Amino acid sequence: MYLALPEPFNVAFAIGALAGLRTGEVFLLRWQSVDLPARRILVSEGGSRATTKDREPRPVPILDPLLPVLQAWRLRHQGPGRVIPPLRSDGSKIDKGTPGPVLAGVLHDLDLERPGLGWYECTRHTFASHWAMAGRPLRELQKILGHSSIAITERYAHLAPDYWAPGVHAALRVDLTPGSALVSMADSDDGVAAFPREHGAR
Repeated sequence: MYLALPEPFNVAFAIGALAGLRTGEVFLLRWQSVDLPARRILVSEGGSRATTKDREPRPVPILDPLLPVLQAWRLRHQGPGRVIPPLRSDGSKIDKGTPGPVLAGVLHDLDLERPGLGWYECTRHTFASHWAMAGRPLRELQKILGHSSIAITERYAHLAPDYWAPGVHAALRVDLTPGSALVSMADSDDGVAAFPREHGAR
């Protein structure tokens, strides 16, 4: 999708998908908040507000795949203004409501259209999902996304590779193969079998 999107939407997409910024935060991000040598973005504005949704500036790391994108883009845009210019060459305005139709066209061309798949899902949601799947701590993800509560971040917990404790898949000692006897759940201490041994598998 990054390669298929036109400029500057491809750069906005990369920032959202590789740094987890909200759509409004991406389009209001200024170069003064991007520290390429320190590899850090200080997110301080979002949407129509002068502050982020959580009302607190937050640092976000510039990950390896995002760094060359921002470095190359910076060479072409030396001014102090926004990272994503507010006006395209054709004069149309760019704001948080702009990328949806552009992305929809790309999804159609790539045969990736899915119900409910929009800019947020392709960027911020994708970032959070991959962070969890990489096994990174959810507390880190909470800070990056700017969630006020870890409970919000935990919606991605099921994607973590260590979500299930070791041994969980063998927790119920039951054999349902034809001809075998059903064994109790680890032969519980109270001696009550969930599946009596005398009952064969049916």
